[in-house]
Amino acid sequence: ILLDGVDLARIDPQAVRCRIGWVGQEPYLFDGSVRDNLDPEKICGDDKLWEILQRSGAAEVVERLGGFQARIAERGRNLSAGQRQLLCLARALVHDPPLLILDEATSRLDAETEQQVRSGVEAAHGGRSVLLIAHRLRSIVDADRIVVLRHGRVVASVSPSEVHADDVT
Repeated sequence: ILLDGVDLARIDPQAVRCRIGWVGQEPYLFDGSVRDNLDPEKICGDDKLWEILQRSGAAEVVERLGGFQARIAERGRNLSAGQRQLLCLARALVHDPPLLILDEATSRLDAETEQQVRSGVEAAHGGRSVLLIAHRLRSIVDADRIVVLRHGRVVASVSPSEVHADDVT
């Protein structure tokens, strides 16, 4: 695997982690303020964090909660699945990573909420590479390229318009 043309094995793991934002299938939020969940290292000022929230589509969630000091319950129990994912997307963007990985980030969402998260991803894309891992075809329709794996092997590498339903089952 190459990262900017350099073998990943030759790069310091900490340096790699700083260059990747990750949103998984199971969004994790902890008991604490919105601000502490989004920026635990206190990297961003309020204006910058608000800009990230707007770009990711999560600003409305934070407004509804009552702002940066509003409380998030353990594991985000006081939020919907889509709200949790939008906040996790915003958190992944705090370091402004050049690579954003979405690992089944919309798999447990209904179609409407998934579209809301996809819109947030599209708005946050801005100049970064996005690796979207998904099983559902509707989750990847906006991709530039779709790589289909079966049993650990690449069986297709196509544009979204070239995808056949049997390629993704």
